[in-house]
Amino acid sequence: MEEEQINPELIALGIEIQTELIAIAMDEVEIMNFWDECYKAALKNKPKPF
Repeated sequence: MEEEQINPELIALGIEIQTELIAIAMDEVEIMNFWDECYKAALKNKPKPF
């Protein structure tokens, strides 16, 4: 199974978000839960190919 390529702009955005979460003093568990919820929402809202 081929791994899907991730847009470099999305990686940069993720790093920026992660930095902000750390800056507002979120702990590691809260940050992991945040990303888990983001992933679940992305899977739920992923557009279907034609």
